Amino acid sequence: MPTATSSNSTNARKRLPAFEMLGFRIQPDSEAPQFYCLISAESELPVTIANDVALFLHPEDAAAALRAAGVDPDSYDPLPSEPAVICDVAGALFRLESAPSDADAVILNCINTLLDCVKATDLNLSESSRQVLHAVADHLTFSRDVEAIRVEERDSARDAILWIVGALAVRSCLVRSSVQ
Repeated sequence: MPTATSSNSTNARKRLPAFEMLGFRIQPDSEAPQFYCLISAESELPVTIANDVALFLHPEDAAAALRAAGVDPDSYDPLPSEPAVICDVAGALFRLESAPSDADAVILNCINTLLDCVKATDLNLSESSRQVLHAVADHLTFSRDVEAIRVEERDSARDAILWIVGALAVRSCLVRSSVQ
């Protein structure tokens, strides 16, 4: 595991790989994320507690999420105070339904993020759902034209996204800071 050390002290402690904060926007009438999680910079997977994604409601609860996962937050570089990435589930579903294009890759980023969450939790996503999500992601990697994706494929991708979001709701652990 790559580490960095502080060079200004003989008591230098190891600096372990950092985390990025991810926000989940699931409500279409809100611009802000409703949930957050931390993504390990090393594995690129969400932090989990007993194989469930550690979610929290406020960015300042990131350290509490690490503690709940059995990780000492003080062993890491400063934790992020805001999300580096937003998984815009609401935006992705809207675009799959009615947008002609995905110019800023909202659908693509949502699919890739949700597939990482599936991987982290060992959710049993059906092979047909996995294939349709990969096919849509592959298409959107090279073309932002949503209308070029068959309606049936868009509908199947929408259903797969909704299944993952529901499964993650069941396979998550909501962490709250004790200071609230």
